Amino acid sequence: KMVNMARLRSAARKGEFLDIFDPEKMKDIEYVLYSERESFKYRLDGTPEDECYFYLAYLDGDRFKIGVTKNYEKRFRQYYHGLQYKEPKILHTAKRFEIAEIEYKVKKQFLGKVVIGTETYSINDLEEIMEYINSLINNPCN
Repeated sequence: KMVNMARLRSAARKGEFLDIFDPEKMKDIEYVLYSERESFKYRLDGTPEDECYFYLAYLDGDRFKIGVTKNYEKRFRQYYHGLQYKEPKILHTAKRFEIAEIEYKVKKQFLGKVVIGTETYSINDLEEIMEYINSLINNPCN
């Protein structure tokens, strides 16, 4: 299925993002990843100049999660699919758009390795994913 990028950009500008109640849209992973990225970039409670954080946290069951946030102290007190964050680490700090792009690229690159949602992976994939993350952070043009 071909993604209509013009439609997605238009929806992002209007504040129309991921519709988890539309099963057809949820089948389109490109739509899901794009919507998650644009939603973070254009949050109503933020600006492009916000300092944001790309993080990693371990979860029960030999899993880890990557994510983005503006408020890591609040985020690290929350749960993800009923799982508590363990040993959360800030991997990179930058402006909102850069952080959103890094997360998007990682999610897209490792889509086939996801075990929960779009951002949780097996601990067995940690080294490979961290190498990719470090390459993005050290060379943002990737």
